[in-house]
Amino acid sequence: MKKEELEKFSVDISIDRVIEILVEFRSICQPNIELLKRTELRKFPYFLLSTLLRIDVNVKSLIVQFPHFKAEFAYKLPINLILRSIVSDYLTIEYLLTFKDPMDDADTAVINEIKVLNLDFIKFQEAILIEELTYLKNKDVQPWSQDKINEKLNQFYSENSDVFIEDKGNYTLRPIKYFRETTAPRILEEGRLRNSKITEKFKFDRLKSVGLIEFAMPTFLPFKYFSQFQHPTSNMDDLIMSDPKIIDNRMILMAIDLIFIVTIQIFRNTITNEELERKIKECQENLVKLIRK
Repeated sequence: MKKEELEKFSVDISIDRVIEILVEFRSICQPNIELLKRTELRKFPYFLLSTLLRIDVNVKSLIVQFPHFKAEFAYKLPINLILRSIVSDYLTIEYLLTFKDPMDDADTAVINEIKVLNLDFIKFQEAILIEELTYLKNKDVQPWSQDKINEKLNQFYSENSDVFIEDKGNYTLRPIKYFRETTAPRILEEGRLRNSKITEKFKFDRLKSVGLIEFAMPTFLPFKYFSQFQHPTSNMDDLIMSDPKIIDNRMILMAIDLIFIVTIQIFRNTITNEELERKIKECQENLVKLIRK
């Protein structure tokens, strides 16, 4: 960005006040999180709770990291990676909510998308298991027998029989379109996206395509910026050591605002609590007041 373009992002904030707001936010949410943990939840609300727990851990980490950020700019690296994770969680929840069907209490389309989201993790589990079993089979002392190896593999594939196809003892992942077969075409944009993998760009484009551009746009700049810290580049030192007032502070505020928005969305779809929502919105208002031009 040119200097004049950066200046419109430049903002000075009180990190101490940011910490206070996040501490207050956690104190508001904690009793309701504990309530949800004690509640028997269906699959989608359970996924929402799991995401909320991720967000809570990330917020707790920010509270710990921010005091160091005041003293040393280099702490923007772990902080911005945490914030990238939070923006990604926001995108995921808003994406899933586009599949909510008021005529389907079972949330079939939403559950189907969660299954697609889970595919990468199941592939990871399979790869780790095969690596571990290969080691156990080839170790020098008490190597595992092939029968024992097969037993463990069969157990894994049996537990994930809805994900894998078996053909003469060989297992492959089912195609993505399989998991969306029961999704109504009108929800899946008349079926155009039936075999599409879910990426961050795919989530963003989905929000735009269903007319929710106001939910997509606040994520674009923060996610792009925080992603620059994901991989080493020749300009990484410049990014890390640059004055946070130039761009980081603005991105931090935008990402924290997304925390409040997605938390409200999660609670709306799990427990109805108007007082809780009001208190979270007060945190949002206090965040906006931090901007000093």
